[in-house]
Amino acid sequence: MNSQENKRLLVVSAHPDDMEFGCGGTVAKWIEEGWEGSLLICTDGRAGTSDPDVKGADLAKTRETEAINAAKVLGILDVNFLEYPDGQLEDTPELRENIIRHIRRFKPSVVFTFDPYRKTHNHRDHRNVGQATFDAMYPYARDYHHFPHLIDEGLMPHIVEEAYSWTDDADTWIDITESIDRKIGALREHVSQIKDPDSLLERIKERHAELGKDQGFQYAEGFRVHKFRW
Repeated sequence: MNSQENKRLLVVSAHPDDMEFGCGGTVAKWIEEGWEGSLLICTDGRAGTSDPDVKGADLAKTRETEAINAAKVLGILDVNFLEYPDGQLEDTPELRENIIRHIRRFKPSVVFTFDPYRKTHNHRDHRNVGQATFDAMYPYARDYHHFPHLIDEGLMPHIVEEAYSWTDDADTWIDITESIDRKIGALREHVSQIKDPDSLLERIKERHAELGKDQGFQYAEGFRVHKFRW
């Protein structure tokens, strides 16, 4: 089965707004074209504020609601939370198992996540989620005898065909001219994170215009695409 037959995409992010910044335009575009999407958010986002008066537990609840609402703007209704502590995410067997479990449950042909080897400095949570997700895709989600208790849960091995990592070293660009407004609309749902949305979102549009310029697109998102060879 190839991605033309299995039109399912999974986004694995560290924080509740990562998908929208990293691949929101592409996700919206593909879902409009008939793909089904799922989002897995690994941390609770409770550290995403500089306000000392905000309680972490309260912010985590707010960010969960914002993430669900933002995903709906892009067309994703299947949103899942692992609730690891924000800023303390480690690349552990437990994290990999949780990502494998979701891959085997949703059975995507394409997974979007962070580039764990980004050349510029990468947030630790982003780096660890990216690495754990790549390891989960290959070989663990594919192989029967890795994490065998998942078989007892009814989660049979699944092959992911491609990974799209958002990065500063892209080799593939997606035209998001028709979907950038949904990307921006999804970002606007993250009210707790974006205090000056007009200014920030205008800079985002400028960035995507710059990415699209050499590709002949008005707006683009860039990825490094890894095709798994089995």
